[in-house]
Order: sequence, then C-alpha cells, then structure tokens
Amino acid sequence: MAMSENPIIDKLYKQISNLAYSGVSSGTKSLLIQLSSNSDMKDVWKTLCDKTNNPQKLIDLLDYIRLHPALAGHPNDPITILSDTSQREVFQNIAVKIDQLRDEFKDLSDRRDPNDGWRLLESTLGRAETESLKQGISGSFLEIKQLQHHLATIQAQYSITDILEVMSKASEYSATAPDARLPKKRNTPHAKQNQLAMDLKRYLKQHFDTESPSMIATIVNTAFNYPDSAISADDVRKLKV
Repeated sequence: MAMSENPIIDKLYKQISNLAYSGVSSGTKSLLIQLSSNSDMKDVWKTLCDKTNNPQKLIDLLDYIRLHPALAGHPNDPITILSDTSQREVFQNIAVKIDQLRDEFKDLSDRRDPNDGWRLLESTLGRAETESLKQGISGSFLEIKQLQHHLATIQAQYSITDILEVMSKASEYSATAPDARLPKKRNTPHAKQNQLAMDLKRYLKQHFDTESPSMIATIVNTAFNYPDSAISADDVRKLKV
C-alpha cells in the first residue's frame, strides 16, 4: 500500500494494511482494499484529514464503516431488524426472565443464595452422569460430560450468576436505548445503502463537522463495491436523519 506524504493518512493506511493481513475474511479484506485504493476514497480521506490532526479519528471511521451492520449479508437484502418498539419489548422480557431465573436458583438455597442453587444443579448433574453410565446410556453420558466441560470452561473465568447479572443489566439498558433511526422503507433493494448513508450523515457531522452528500455517496458506493454509482449525492441529500 503506497505511502502518502501525510503522516495522518500514512497511519490510517498502516492500520488498513495490518487489518488486511490479520486473518480477516476475504470479504473484509476486499472491503479494506476498496476503502484504501479507490481513487475517490483517497480524496475522501484527504478531505477528512484536513479536518483533524488526530489519525485515530480516521481509524475509528474506518472501523465504523467496515463493521457497519448494513454491510453484512447481500447488499440488496431488505433490513429485517425488528422495529425499535418491538426490540424494547423483547429486551424488557429478557431482563424479566433472567431475573426470574435467578429467583429460581435462590429457591434451591435455604440462604436464598443463587450461587448455592447453581452448585446444587451441578452436583445433581453429576448424579445424572453417574446414572447414565450405570444404565449404559452412552449418548446421555457423553452429552452430560460435554455439558460439564463447557460449564467448567465458562466458570474458570466467570460465575454463572455473574453472567446472568450482566445479561440482565445489558438487556435493561438496551431497552432504554434511543431509536436506531433506520430508513422508513426497509423492504427495498436500496434499504441497506440508505441505512449506511443515514448513519454516516450523523457520524461525520458529529466527528468531522461535515455532512457532505458527495463524500457520503462515495463512501457508500465504495463500501458496497458497486460498478456504477448506486447512490448519488442528491439521493443522500434527500435522506432524513
């Protein structure tokens, strides 16, 4: 990857090169090459470089683009993510059910300690293992042994009750997250590119104080690797964020 005369862009290209040879998938490698070698993208990086003296901001933008959910799967697939309202309902239900599960483990302990309840489950699983061996039920025995191995691996670093606590809190906070602000038309061949364009509008405004429609169109078309411009600056301008 050719070096420029700008140390900020050089650091960006070095990061791209490191990522491209770090065992990423062929699709990700192709995307990284497009984002660095496309002539229009080089102009984008130069323009953004003039707006910051911090190379990490360009690297963060690179990561934001390459990890964006719109680039997963086929580019013309519709966006199938649940509505924000439905997501909140599910996250709230998850939090409630995890708390119920923790209460069930408390019911197994005379001290109302969920860790005691979990230890009882493990010891009971051990009896089930012994019984399956005595009965000659090889399938059940092997499955139980595998379960015990997985549990031991997990609990070498974390306790099950801590994991449940983290999952519960994560679900609670996710239920309060702001809207994803997805495109209104999500069942169209252009839904994903519109999603990336809308998110880039917000991201570039926040981090680089620019909403250049032509720049956003260039990034989107390069990321999706369209042979012709699938989204124009005028298309980007019309998107409401």
